[in-house]
Amino acid sequence: MGKQKKLLLLFLYWLVMISLIGCKKEKEQSIALDSLAENGIKKADVLKGCEIISNPLDYTSVREDQSYHFETDDSHFAMTSGLVDAGTSMFYLKTSYLHYYNKETNKCGLLCSKPECTHSMGDSNSCNASVPGYVGLAYASGSLYTVDINKINLVKIALDGAERTIVGELCTVPEEEVTERNEGSFSIEWIIHRGYIYYYYTLYSGTTEDIYYLNGSNCLYRMPIDGSSGPECIMPFICEGHSEYTILKGYGSYVYMNIAEKGKNGGYLYRYNIESNKIEKLEALGNDIRGYTVKNKNIYYSYFNEPEKIYCYDESSGISQLLFTVEEDENHICISWIYSDEEHIYIKYSEENITKGMFMFDWYGNMISDISLINSENGNFCGVSDECLYFLKMKDGENPWIQTRDFYTIPYYIEKTDLADGAYEIHEAEN
Repeated sequence: MGKQKKLLLLFLYWLVMISLIGCKKEKEQSIALDSLAENGIKKADVLKGCEIISNPLDYTSVREDQSYHFETDDSHFAMTSGLVDAGTSMFYLKTSYLHYYNKETNKCGLLCSKPECTHSMGDSNSCNASVPGYVGLAYASGSLYTVDINKINLVKIALDGAERTIVGELCTVPEEEVTERNEGSFSIEWIIHRGYIYYYYTLYSGTTEDIYYLNGSNCLYRMPIDGSSGPECIMPFICEGHSEYTILKGYGSYVYMNIAEKGKNGGYLYRYNIESNKIEKLEALGNDIRGYTVKNKNIYYSYFNEPEKIYCYDESSGISQLLFTVEEDENHICISWIYSDEEHIYIKYSEENITKGMFMFDWYGNMISDISLINSENGNFCGVSDECLYFLKMKDGENPWIQTRDFYTIPYYIEKTDLADGAYEIHEAEN
């Protein structure tokens, strides 16, 4: 019996060892398959976002004030190189400098008050207006905000330009762990809405599955603009979708985003409910959304393949209907971009793939004006205030190829009250 017992123990020991070796190999194989790309670079894992709700009956009703607040809410006219309204003054980035425009005095210039400053581009510490590598501009609660793409930081700037503060890092991967997989480097789209920056970026990523989420790319994040905490992931985009077509807009207690489907340019419209911390998927609008804007309980949108048709979705009734169709011709081809202010909807149009103008409608679909001044000669439409529409262009008579051409890019504007009769006058800011 003693010998049989020893043999039984040896057999059991052998089974345990085989099992452990098998588990170890299985674990090693699992790591190799799940986290390593074929070239040896770690495969980017999908970050976890908020819960996505598809059934409208399960949406959480919001309780906060949904009206627009100038000091805290996203402006639907904020553009990467556009004019940002900050009350009495407007501000804009042009390549490497921060400019101001005073609406009361009609004066514009570099946002630098240092005496005898040469505004040298080579020394960003000597000139308050020098902002090399900064992209985008927003106003919130008495300050300007921009993104330094060299350090991937959110930066806060005083309205006089004299003080800058780094709010926090936007990239979710430490610099020493960033993987350089593709050519190119960093791009970012962002807005500020009700105390947070909402953004998505791409950092050495691509459209294939193994590197779509590389370095935290192609996910929607948010971070408080007071710097009290770091970024949090709200939603990873659909893998292999064209994230470059995603537009972010804040309205009330929601942040909206159109997310392209896999291999498509258009997709569904989603919104992040700030109060419930959940994503609501608006399936009733279809899966080819390209341009959109929001007003009260209505969503105005167009499809990627039908940019000339503007639909209105009434959330109260749950009904979508065609609001109006833009009359196109060879000189007026609609682009799938929709902008808005408190009173109007704006639809860009092009000629031979070059932006040439913008149609102006009221919220009922009645056309107010054809603003045909937007072209390479007259400048680019870039901003709005309660009274005027603005565009930037070279100051009349200046050579556009001189090295300091940024100094000569100034605002021009049209008063909205002049647009209805079609005989509008173009006004020039004083430099």
